[in-house]
Amino acid sequence: MEAGFAFSSASDFRLSDGWRYGKYDRMGYDTRRYRRWSAILLATTGLALLLVVLLGSAALLGRVLWRWSQRLRTVEAALSTGAEDLPVLELTGQRDLDRIVEAINGAGAKAAEARRRTVNLLQRVADGERLAALGRVAAGVAHEIRNPIAAMRLKAENALANESDRSRSTDALQVVVEQVGRMDQLLQNLLRSVQRSNIKRAPVTDIHGFLAEHAALFREQAERRMIAVECPQTFVKPVMFDEVQIGRALDNLILNAIQNSDDGTPIFLRAEIVESELHLSVADAGNGVPLTIREHLFEPFATGRPDGTGFGLAIVREVTEAHGGRVTLEHRSDGTTFTLELPTGDPP
Repeated sequence: MEAGFAFSSASDFRLSDGWRYGKYDRMGYDTRRYRRWSAILLATTGLALLLVVLLGSAALLGRVLWRWSQRLRTVEAALSTGAEDLPVLELTGQRDLDRIVEAINGAGAKAAEARRRTVNLLQRVADGERLAALGRVAAGVAHEIRNPIAAMRLKAENALANESDRSRSTDALQVVVEQVGRMDQLLQNLLRSVQRSNIKRAPVTDIHGFLAEHAALFREQAERRMIAVECPQTFVKPVMFDEVQIGRALDNLILNAIQNSDDGTPIFLRAEIVESELHLSVADAGNGVPLTIREHLFEPFATGRPDGTGFGLAIVREVTEAHGGRVTLEHRSDGTTFTLELPTGDPP
């Protein structure tokens, strides 16, 4: 053994060899195993911290989303009020959501202003239509009254020119009385066409009999032109309406159909229940309604016949609307159908 450096045993040699190659530290610990476990511990700690960060972020995001959902529910509840105008929404405190709320409020204000303008415009249009209709009625009244007044004036002037002829005076007075009666009838028809009727509803169980009864009133007039007024048997449940008023409207429709039908053609009266309405229809095989009067057909003085007064369909419209219904017109290729659409009501 050389002096200055010697090993007492083989174990001393291995330990010194470990020192030489860095396997053991001065205390004799295994440094490689220590480093390995240190790395595992560091990685585990890092993963744990990452997991904590992820869980915290998820919790924070969940809270943010929950607050957003709560505010969105508030906005949704405010928007679902069913009002015509969009409600003014309150700010939520969330900057991004508040921008959406402000945009909705702005759009709602513009929509409300547009709706107000539309309502005003529609009101002006309705007023204009009423004034136009009033002008047409006034023109019709002036036209209808002018002729009787002219006849009365002529007869009166003739009677005054021949005061000694009592027969002329008597004839003039007779004409005056007749023309005054004509004007009185004209004014009565005009009032019936514009004034609301006093509706007295009552249960009607025999609809077919009701139609047949009114068809029989015009059978003789129709047979002169070989026109058949037919009422096919139909089953309709009992309904409620004013028989007198609806009968008056039905008479006008039947007479109108006879006057506008070709000789030898049929007229059909039908009744049926459509959803919750009673439909009474009068169908003819005539030439239809002239295009020039279709737009104002249900107004007073609107007529396509030289001898017509133009009150029949106006009365039909007034009676139907007084029942809460409406009258419709169908232009078929082989004729015309008028239909009274009436609410059925509930018979006691």
